[in-house]
Amino acid sequence: MNKFSVLLPCYKGGLLFRRAVESIVSSKLPATRIIISFNNYQDENEAWLHALIKKGFFGDIQVVILNTKNELTALEHWLYICDCLKEDIKPNELLFLMAHDDWLGDCSNLNVNTLYEQQGTVYFPNYKPTKDINIRSYLPFNVDLLPRDWFWYDVKETVFTNMSGMIIPFYLLEEISKLSMDKKTGTRFEHSLALSKKTKYLKYLDSVNVNIYIHANQSGALINTLESRIDDLWYYTFVKNNVEMSLVDNVKIRVLTCKKLISIVLCYFKFLK
Repeated sequence: MNKFSVLLPCYKGGLLFRRAVESIVSSKLPATRIIISFNNYQDENEAWLHALIKKGFFGDIQVVILNTKNELTALEHWLYICDCLKEDIKPNELLFLMAHDDWLGDCSNLNVNTLYEQQGTVYFPNYKPTKDINIRSYLPFNVDLLPRDWFWYDVKETVFTNMSGMIIPFYLLEEISKLSMDKKTGTRFEHSLALSKKTKYLKYLDSVNVNIYIHANQSGALINTLESRIDDLWYYTFVKNNVEMSLVDNVKIRVLTCKKLISIVLCYFKFLK
């Protein structure tokens, strides 16, 4: 049987964390292991988790609990998790990523063995946000998408992404965590995973349903406009360096880069006023 682990980092998760944990079992996700890592935060949730284990709530699912002991940034936390697991998890083992404020719907129809047959694919779930926003307007389920095609949908803002529900191999999580720490990419963590040089295809699965808790920061309400545009510029550079593009695509992304540079300059002078 192929191993399939849920990876759930937590920082001050409160009751949302409990909902997330309970949903993993109620969703009937075919997980063999749940790995939960607390980011230097001792509260009743850790004791609550041990009580659930003692009651047999998780059945045959193995539960692994980690604690950083020191408060880390989000990226440092991912690196900590990778370092803890590298001796126990094989590079190609598939991981189901989850944030502590989201929760799972029905996942009983997911066939993990089928996922293992297609190496180099990054999977996204069927997202169900808690607010009415545009989601995957033009992206079909269960179809292999080339990274470059997915990127152009993303530029048009017809793609909704979130770390929760992504299914990736362990080696990719390790690689992107280190890359993101080593240099600024201006790229959301899930975009870096999706557009890695080692990603052959991306696929949305209608057999995995994830409820996304939308808050102000995710909608961009707390992000400075200038900072956002600079991050976009870094994102285009990241894509150009990591995704195989046609000649036409290369021209298009250079035009995008020039437009973004101009918008940054205009935004900067407006900010100075």
